[in-house]
Amino acid sequence: MKPVYFPFTYITEPVARQLSQLFGPAIVYLPMSSGFPESMRQLQADGCIDLRVPCPDDGDRLMRSCREFKSWGEQHYGDGASLKKAFRDGFYNQSFTAQIQSDILSYDKSSEVIPDPLFSARLFLLMAQELDAQQNDLDQELALSMAAERELFARMNGREKPLDAPGEQAKNKDYGAVMTASRLSAWSYLLGKDAPESCFLVTTSRSTVNQMMETFHDMRQVSVFEDISCDLGQPQRDELTQYLEALSQTQWPDAAPRVCQGLSSATNGDRINLSFYILPGMSPQAISARFSRTGDTIQLSDQIQKNTLICLVEG
Repeated sequence: MKPVYFPFTYITEPVARQLSQLFGPAIVYLPMSSGFPESMRQLQADGCIDLRVPCPDDGDRLMRSCREFKSWGEQHYGDGASLKKAFRDGFYNQSFTAQIQSDILSYDKSSEVIPDPLFSARLFLLMAQELDAQQNDLDQELALSMAAERELFARMNGREKPLDAPGEQAKNKDYGAVMTASRLSAWSYLLGKDAPESCFLVTTSRSTVNQMMETFHDMRQVSVFEDISCDLGQPQRDELTQYLEALSQTQWPDAAPRVCQGLSSATNGDRINLSFYILPGMSPQAISARFSRTGDTIQLSDQIQKNTLICLVEG
């Protein structure tokens, strides 16, 4: 089953490589075919991710709108304003919704603005991609600085190594905790324009899972694997794949498959926690229609699956 990474259009190298080791290359949707971080291009070249642009590409218009939004932020917040503050206080502000349609998305000020929810969603995702990449860079710099401080402190106290492992603060940060509902809504437009091979969604954001459970009341957690290794042996990987395929086709909860037992015995590699959830009888197009409120439908390339599976990766 091919995983679909959500609700982000940016993925870090450690996460991409972890998912690739566990499930194979993850699908990552992009709002446009250019302008994304070079690290993601390299991850695709390495076979770790599958970058997709589900919508017709009008990158020039999208980039122009993004620049105009940043200019709007500078006008409202001054020269010292960050894109994050302008984005947070602007894009999601009710009064700004009309302004972004009339002042940014419209280039003929004398004509009536035609709402374009898909374009607005892609503009949102483009800026969210930039913000997430910037935040990851800052977090990595902070983690390195903290690691250097711990190492210096350890040497001053006669220890060869610091007590705490570096990078935990950046590693465990939930970027999806910021504007979760808006991320899901915007990302769902891209999902609604694609035909994924499987109904298997993967996220690193617990806030996203919580939002999904608030939206879909029949969503259930079906299994948790704690402290497992990403570096699974082939028998363990095969067992996990078989479990997910059975779960995707089961008549829940009457015929729930047996939970695979081999993952907890893994001893090598980076260790993480996996939590699996099921949306019985729910297809990706239904999820897209619910969050984007479009009512659009797509055709799955594989109609065998009955359920959508969601995996939360933490650690």
